[in-house]
Amino acid sequence: MIDNPFWDEFAEYACIDPRQTDRTRIEFPLPEGIAPELAAALSDVGGMSLTHPQRFAAVERYGFLMPDPQSLSFVADHAGPRALDPFAQAGYLSYQLEQRGIDVLAYDLPPYRPSPRVDHPTRWTSVRPGHAAYITKRHGEDRSLILCWPYQGSIAYDTVLAYTGDTVIVWADYPSLDDDRLVLYLHYAFDRVATRRPAVWSGLNDFIDVYRRKRRSNGLYWGPTLPKQFQLIQLAQQLQGRLSLGGKMRLLAGLMAPDDTTGEDD
Repeated sequence: MIDNPFWDEFAEYACIDPRQTDRTRIEFPLPEGIAPELAAALSDVGGMSLTHPQRFAAVERYGFLMPDPQSLSFVADHAGPRALDPFAQAGYLSYQLEQRGIDVLAYDLPPYRPSPRVDHPTRWTSVRPGHAAYITKRHGEDRSLILCWPYQGSIAYDTVLAYTGDTVIVWADYPSLDDDRLVLYLHYAFDRVATRRPAVWSGLNDFIDVYRRKRRSNGLYWGPTLPKQFQLIQLAQQLQGRLSLGGKMRLLAGLMAPDDTTGEDD
């Protein structure tokens, strides 16, 4: 039997259908004793101003995602036998995947700390300290890469760029992926092969996307050292804040379509 205490405790607050989410901006007061760093993190991703106050307690104990059983099974089905979770937070997703028979390496930096007032374990599984991009370059070749609510900024992009394996699984809310380079590179070097809308807190818009690395006609993988990849970075920087995501993807499809180059990557 799978142990999922998050779902036992918070399932009643889940919105299974995104159309049920309340998009109205509602301000909730901060609970007493909330850790300042947690309040800041929630504010950075739209946190408690857009969702239920119970989410504070859930994030402190389990991390940012809402791990409904069907979504966890979806991730496990696509992750394969070995996975790397470099944004593990409290290690809850890794813990759930381990119960489903997957060998998971869990890392995070800085170490995820719940508030001192919470009497739950600080780790659901072994979470080692380590920078996501470095850990991914060192351990990711034969593991699927899981980006679970990655930090805002360039860290997630650097991590995917360092990844040499085949499968990337992204579980996040759209505002948490604020780096155009990451979105464009995923669509350039990978095919999206599966997607799912998980349960969410009211007001959030989480998604799970599964990507497989593209192959060229000669059987070689598209990798992070391709010359066009650097063109892509420059393009994304030029487009920053100028086009919608749809516009960027159309431009990418028209201008940056993979060719059938032969030979090894540089």
